Parts: sequence; C-alpha cells; structure tokens
Amino acid sequence: MKIGIISDTHKKEKRAFKAIDFLIEKDGKYLLGKRINKPAKDYYFTIGGRIFKNESIKNAKKRILKEEIGLGLKNDKSKFIGVFEHFYDDSVFGEKISTHYINLAYKLKVNDLKEILKTQHSEYIWVSKEELLARDDVHKYVKDYFKIYILCSNLCCCDIIHSFNVIDTR
Repeated sequence: MKIGIISDTHKKEKRAFKAIDFLIEKDGKYLLGKRINKPAKDYYFTIGGRIFKNESIKNAKKRILKEEIGLGLKNDKSKFIGVFEHFYDDSVFGEKISTHYINLAYKLKVNDLKEILKTQHSEYIWVSKEELLARDDVHKYVKDYFKIYILCSNLCCCDIIHSFNVIDTR
C-alpha cells in the first residue's frame, strides 16, 4: 500500500462544513446580506457562519452574531428550525472545489441592530417573507428555510421542533 501526502485542497474536497444560519426578524421583515464570497456570491443570504472545530454550538452562535452583525447575545432566544444540507459547485477555496454544508437554521427576533458589519456581505436588506420568496437575487437555500418554516408554523407538531435545544455536555 502506497502512502502519500494529502494536500490541503484534497482535505477540503473531502469534508462537509458545519454551519449556523440565522433568520433574523425585526418588525415582520428579515435581514439578508448580499454575499461577497463564494459559494453563493452575489446572492442575498441569511446571516451565518461556520462552526469551528472544538467550538460548541452555543459559542458558535454567539461568535457568528457578534462577527457578522455586531449583536452581543446574552440570552439566547433563537428558535431551532431544522438541519439543512447545502451543495455548491464552487467554493471560497477555488472554482473546481465543490462545497457541502450541513446547516443548523435558527430564527431570531431582534428589536434593534446598532451596527451591521460588512465583512461577508456588501449590502443588507430587510424583506418580508413574501418578498423574499419572490426575488430572483435571494438564494434558493434561503427560500428553502422560509418554505419549511412557514410549513412548520402551520402545523402544531412543529412546536416540538421549535422548542428543541442543543445541550452542551462539556
């Protein structure tokens, strides 16, 4: 058996990233940012980010909200929507490297955002569910979040899903 060196590119091709996305709501409208990086570059997308190795979901949620929109999360009132898989033909690592994300989606209501940072997005918009679903520049994976969330909102059994909490056993 021949053993060789595995390149960083090869490693990135072989793994799925774990990430968190937030459906951030204020006054019945949702915050979307126009992505500046691949994948999903130039599409409006929810606010989110990767979960780092050895980082708890609780800590990842706090970090992502602080880094992406300057929101300090003291009491986590986010509601779990579900687990979603996203597959892309491109990647931030290169044109020929596909990307696979396993996303945990959460809904979070906010009263005010003082500072929205422009690190991952060139601009931000607040849109209603109906407007979001009708726009061509909103990524299909974002629309999937809302289709599932709307469906679950209309079913009483989804209250169980919405009250789901991840327990950090560390």
